[in-house]
Amino acid sequence: MRKKRMLALMLVLAMAVSAFAGCSKNNSDKSSGDGGGKKEKDTLVILDTQVVEAFDPLNTALNYKLEWHQLFDVLIEFQEDGSMGPGLAESFEPTDDGKGYIFHLRDDVDFTDGTHFNAEAVKFCVDKIRSFELSSWVQAYIGEAEVIDEYTVRIDKVASHTKLLEFLSEYLYIVSPTAYEKDPEGFAKNPVGSGCYKFKEIGADGYIYMEANEDYFRGEPYFKNLVFRTPLDPSTAVVALQNGEIDMVLTMPQDQVEIIKDNPKFNVISSSGWGVKSVFLEGPNLMNDQNLRKAIFHAVNRENAITFDNAPEGSKPAKNMYSERMMGEHANFMDIGGYDVELAKEYLAKSDYDGKTLKLTITSDLANIAQSVQEDLKAIGVKTEINQLDSNAFWAAFADGSCDITIASWGCDYASLEEQMGFHAGNGYYGKILYNTPEFDALLADAANEWDDEKRGVLCEEALKLTYDFANMVPIYEDTMTNVYNADLDGIEDIWSATFNLYLYKVKLK
Repeated sequence: MRKKRMLALMLVLAMAVSAFAGCSKNNSDKSSGDGGGKKEKDTLVILDTQVVEAFDPLNTALNYKLEWHQLFDVLIEFQEDGSMGPGLAESFEPTDDGKGYIFHLRDDVDFTDGTHFNAEAVKFCVDKIRSFELSSWVQAYIGEAEVIDEYTVRIDKVASHTKLLEFLSEYLYIVSPTAYEKDPEGFAKNPVGSGCYKFKEIGADGYIYMEANEDYFRGEPYFKNLVFRTPLDPSTAVVALQNGEIDMVLTMPQDQVEIIKDNPKFNVISSSGWGVKSVFLEGPNLMNDQNLRKAIFHAVNRENAITFDNAPEGSKPAKNMYSERMMGEHANFMDIGGYDVELAKEYLAKSDYDGKTLKLTITSDLANIAQSVQEDLKAIGVKTEINQLDSNAFWAAFADGSCDITIASWGCDYASLEEQMGFHAGNGYYGKILYNTPEFDALLADAANEWDDEKRGVLCEEALKLTYDFANMVPIYEDTMTNVYNADLDGIEDIWSATFNLYLYKVKLK
């Protein structure tokens, strides 16, 4: 179960949305002080991507990052270029042995209950999140924490390839130890952090209301009030944005972007992330037939799939097995080929395929791209039947290997390349439903225990070659997330659309 929770968080998924509800609470009148009676916005309204009901970031397998980044600070934050920069830690550096990081903390931060932030608070949060059953999967990333002095703490990596900095920015929200210990069960309804906003209430409309932290160490936020509105279907979201009922919509699909992109009242920002939309080939009908998998690999017309999937403007066929951000220095080190019907037919002729209809299992949001893939496979003589499931049933089927062929996004900002490949290893989460070899497992095991970057890179590239040769997945295109927001707003960064981490203390009116 722990691995299943981790997997759910690893994947970059399209968010479910619900029906339109409620009325706007976006603006309020207040004097500008110049006697002109100017109307000025004091409320920022964000359209949420999910329904949030609890606010304990330590005892959970979930990550409501849109809200939690406003209530709680983290040690380090994503910068505009995707690098890591200061948060509660003013600076940080690797330990001398390379097996962890030293964080030098700010000494001027208080939690909203008046207690003071220090290294003991960091250790408290590390110890707690590692101890709870629901969140114990983080032990695959966060090692032990050691207090060096009042404002210095060491946190260890779990493996040589662990992307500890990125993971801490995503999952180690720093809570008030005093408030947490006082009422552990009630903390989820009365959260206390040091963030730029304080929790106020969940309204009868399901909206989440917050108010500015006047004593925030970076300075009081520009907007006095912050509202996270319950999800809407994309077309309704566009109408609400145009009507001024909301200020920002996240992950807007391209067909809706087309409606609004030329409107000067709005800004559109897109950013490629760490995920690649891919076709996965699994289970007994495919894992033992490498020629059939390779036939499918070359049969998929990535250009058509991009068009059918209503992908963001500028999306291009994948050139790597994983996203370029995740590949890092290994990006484009080998040619993975692509759409080639004749080559696909050659592999099919050498396969054991007997004309059996294969299940092409998807969630509803992938119906269009599934039709494209289905037609591609039909063109080489492979029969498929589209099997549409709800999200929970889909991931259960994905995990037990009963899908045959699936389409999903794969990758996240805090996962290392070795870790992503490890899910497909014999001892990995999908090891029993995907083809792999003992050689592959050995390479990844050696890489996890190799602390020399250059030597580990060689092992990683050998594993990548095997990943390509296995043809367990067909990378189609890199996911690009698109956010749309009110053009009067300033301080919003492109990287937010790739990471989903919104640091709203930066946002103000122009």
